[in-house]
This record gives sequence, C-alpha cells and structure tokens, in this order.
Amino acid sequence: MHACPSYGLQQQQQQQQQQQEQQRKQQQHRHHQHHQQKQQQQQQQHNQQQQQHQQQQHQQHQQQHQHHQQQQHHHHHHHQQQQQQQQRNHHQQHHHQQQQQQQQQKQQHHHHQQQHHHHQQQQQQQQQQQQQQQQQQQQQQQHPLGICRSGFVFIEWLPFASSFASSDNTDSTSSFSVSSAAAAAAAAAAAAAAAAAAAAATETAVAATAVAATAANVVPAVAAAAATTAVAAATAATAATAAAATATATAKAATATTSTSSSSSSSNNSSSSSNSSNSSSSNSNRSSSNSSSSNSNSSNSSSSSSRNPISRMHVNK
Repeated sequence: MHACPSYGLQQQQQQQQQQQEQQRKQQQHRHHQHHQQKQQQQQQQHNQQQQQHQQQQHQQHQQQHQHHQQQQHHHHHHHQQQQQQQQRNHHQQHHHQQQQQQQQQKQQHHHHQQQHHHHQQQQQQQQQQQQQQQQQQQQQQQHPLGICRSGFVFIEWLPFASSFASSDNTDSTSSFSVSSAAAAAAAAAAAAAAAAAAAAATETAVAATAVAATAANVVPAVAAAAATTAVAAATAATAATAAAATATATAKAATATTSTSSSSSSSNNSSSSSNSSNSSSSNSNRSSSNSSSSNSNSSNSSSSSSRNPISRMHVNK
C-alpha cells in the first residue's frame, strides 16, 4: 500500500517531462519556423530590391539610349542646318561676287569710253593747233616784208597782187572755218558722250550702294566689299563728271576759235589791199627819180604776179 503512491508520482513526473519535452520541441519548431519566415522575408525583400535595382538600371539605360538618340538627332539636324547655312552663304557670296564683277566691268567700260573720248579731244586739239599754225604761216607768207634801203642801193620785195591775195585769204579762211566748226561739233558730241558716261557711272554708284545696304543684313564681309565697290563707283562718277566738264570747255573754246578765224579773215583782206596800194604809190614816186632802165624794170615787175615775192636791186649811177 505504501508503494502505490510512488508509482503514481513517477507517472506524473514522466508525463510532465513529456509535456515539457513537447513544449520545448514545439518552441524549437516555432523558433525554426519563425527563423525560416524571417529568412523568407529577407529573401523576398532582397529579391524585390534586386528587381527594383534591375528595373532602375534598365530604365536608366533606356533613358540614356533615348538621350543619346536625341543628341544624335539634334546633332544631325544642327549639322544639316549648318550645311544649309554654309550653302546659302556660299551662294550669296557667289552672287555678290558676280555683281561686283559686273560692276567692275561696267566701270572699266565707262573708263575706257572716257579715255577714248579724251584721246579724241586731244587729237582734235592737236589738229586745231596744227591748222592755226598753218594759217599763221600762210599769213606771214602773204604779208609784204617791206623795203630795205642802204645808200644808193635798195632791195624791194614786191607783194602779191591784191586780187590773188584776197582770194587766197578767203579760201584758206573759209576752209579753216569749216574745219574749226567740225571740230567744235565733234567736241560738243564728245561732251554729250562724257555726260552720258557720268550719268551711267552715277547709276552704277547708286546700284552699288543699294547692294551694300542689302548685304549688310546678311554677311558683314560681303557688305564691306560692296561698300568698297560703291565708293569706287562714286569716284568713277566724279571723274566722268569732270571729263564731261572738260569736254564742254573744249567745245566752247572751239566755237570761240571759229568766230575769231572769221574776224581775222576780214582784217587780212583789208591789210593786203592797203599794202598793195602803198607799194604801187611808192613805185610811182620812185620811177620819176630813177633812170629809164629802172622805170622799165618797175613796170615789168608791177605787171607780173606770182605766188613767191620778187626781189629787185636798183643801183643809182
């Protein structure tokens, strides 16, 4: 009877130990499950972070690729714009160069015309001077040289006949009047041509100034070249205007020469007639004092008429 309670205690102790062991195992299992859950959560979080990181890298790569494509497109578009702008600038420079060449050709043509007119004016002036010199030589040959006396010996230069002298003066004067009038007309035509060249040069200068004003909004270098061309055209216009003024003065001088030649012809006729009358009276006075042989010589010489003056020598014995 005494051993039964001890047996019951042992069974209770064994049951308690089993329960404690089960509780420990359950706790260990729970701890293991909790640890596994934590590991799974951490693994899931790690996987999510990796996925997010991969997605971010993929997005960044896409963004970089898009940005690179945009840069390439922008660079290509900018390169095309630069090429188009360079082509436009080259076309504009070529166009302005053509305009400058045309203006230079026009200026050279006007300058050549001015030089040609100036050369014509010089030739006309030289012809007028030669005609004036010829007229002066003719007048000097037609005027009598007078009488030289030395003691009893005297030399007499007989003048031309009055009729021949007057007709010769008239012919030479009329021919000189016609030639001087033609020279005056040619000088007037040269003055008109020089005035037209001056007007054309002025128009060229105005056109060059307009080109310079247009080019100032496009290319500075082309604008500077066009401005230089405008200044050169203005200088050419000034030179053409001066040439026109010179040609006008030449025409006025030729007209004045024509009027002077007509007045000198009348004075030459009157002087030749007076010289012939004086020589005839002096010959008549000399014939009374000289001998019969001198009278016959004087009569023979007075009746003769030639183009060259005749010298006679009288000796009083």
